[in-house]
Amino acid sequence: MNTLLVIGLGSGIGGVLRYLLMLATNHMGSNSHIGTIAVNVLGCILLGVLAGMIDGGCHLNGNLRQFLIVGVCGGFTTFSTFVSDGFNLLHHGDVIQSLLYLCGSVVLGVVAFATAYYAAEMFQNKFL
Repeated sequence: MNTLLVIGLGSGIGGVLRYLLMLATNHMGSNSHIGTIAVNVLGCILLGVLAGMIDGGCHLNGNLRQFLIVGVCGGFTTFSTFVSDGFNLLHHGDVIQSLLYLCGSVVLGVVAFATAYYAAEMFQNKFL
């Protein structure tokens, strides 16, 4: 239960940080995706630093690791986890698996989003 609370606290902090960064970039126009790009890149930097430190021998206790990686980074952006997974496959020599994972995730994500979007739109227009 303690781990869930630690992750929940970190996720809340990450979500608030994401929201604040999005607010800070709103002045760039409604069609600007700068905030999303900034969140994704900053999340990748943070997770990369943490992973590099851990792989380099830095010991983070379990709760701190869960708080920072799963909580803060996950609440800030899951894109960093997506990139980390793809990088880890590449780093371990699984180039084909990495490309399949990265490209497949993007393509399947867009298809899933589009399918759900048009289904919801059609449902709303027909029944609501």
